[in-house]
This record gives sequence, C-alpha cells and structure tokens, in this order.
Amino acid sequence: MCSFPRQSDSWHFDQKYRNGEIELELVPQGNLAERIRAAGAGIGAFYTPTGYGTPLAEGKETREIDGRHYVLEYPIRADYALVKAHRADELGNLVYRKTARNFGPIMAAAATTTIVQVEDVVPVGGLDAENVITPCIYVDRIVKVPAPAPVPELLGAGQ
Repeated sequence: MCSFPRQSDSWHFDQKYRNGEIELELVPQGNLAERIRAAGAGIGAFYTPTGYGTPLAEGKETREIDGRHYVLEYPIRADYALVKAHRADELGNLVYRKTARNFGPIMAAAATTTIVQVEDVVPVGGLDAENVITPCIYVDRIVKVPAPAPVPELLGAGQ
C-alpha cells in the first residue's frame, strides 16, 4: 500500500511487481493518511469522493450522497510502526521536527506496537506540553540515536 510506488532510480520494486512477487494497492496520499488516521481513531470505514470513477475505485463500494459520489475506504492498521521523532521524554511523549510530523503521529496511533527513534530523551516534564504531538500511550519502545555530527566536524575542518 502506497501513494507512489517507486523512485526514479529504483528498479527493484518494478521487477518484483512484474514478476508477481509483491502486490500493490495504490492509494491517493490523502486517502492513505486518512485511512491510517481512521485506524488510530477507531473509525470502521469512511466515504470519500477521492478516486471515484477511476481505476482506484474498481471493486470498492460506492454511494451517492446528496448528489455527490463517494468511495468507501477502510482503515489501515499495523502490527508495528517504526517512527522517527525529534525528542521524547522518558514516558514516550513525542515532539517532531518538520515533515516527520506528517505520518509519524497517525502511524503511532494506528499500530499495535510503536517503536520510536529519537535524537534525545529528556526527563518527564522536560518537554513543553504544548509541543507534544504524540502522547506516550501510543509509544511502546524508544530508541535513542544521536544526531550525526555536522559535516565540518566529520571532515576534521578547523583543526
């Protein structure tokens, strides 16, 4: 399941797909995010106009509501979510940076077990509660991986 199945330099996916070694469900990115969010929120299914009348809707239930056509989509749950956040406290409350906030929080909620990689772990109370995006109830394991050194330090510049 993905919204875009490959990169321009990746031939591995294409080969496996053509050989029938893997399956693909192509999902518009907004639907992908909403299906994941629905799983975390306990929503059984939802209707969306996105994809109606296209091959993406083939075989799916459709419905007309107030003159507009919709496709029924089901939630996406996961056994495991591997999430990267910027910082966590010792309980597992998470703060993100930039685009890591797009799918990390909803995947954490949609998974049975969430494992989070962070650059820093601070004591409980060390995060501004207004900045916590994922509460600790969704986090099962924290793995601290310090940020890499800046490039000049790696090259020994300035010595």
